[in-house]
Amino acid sequence: MGDHYIPRHYLKGFVEPKSNDQIWVYEKGKTEPFKTNIKKIVQANNYYPDSVESFLSREIESPTALSLKKSVIEFNPARRKSLYSPNT
Repeated sequence: MGDHYIPRHYLKGFVEPKSNDQIWVYEKGKTEPFKTNIKKIVQANNYYPDSVESFLSREIESPTALSLKKSVIEFNPARRKSLYSPNT
């Protein structure tokens, strides 16, 4: 698995409830959208050096994850269960 250049906790806000983290993807140049797991998209191997990945995780992604989840729930309370699943 590579480095996600869009954090998975952000992508979780777009998954379909009860879909096991499935999200619809519209790929530029393709005619049909497809559904896939958020673990398989917007990531690349060695996208960031390890030091940058650690910094982003510690200083940006982790501190904002809870606020982002709360914002999504306020917008759509039905998402509460899917956003707070044990695999977040």
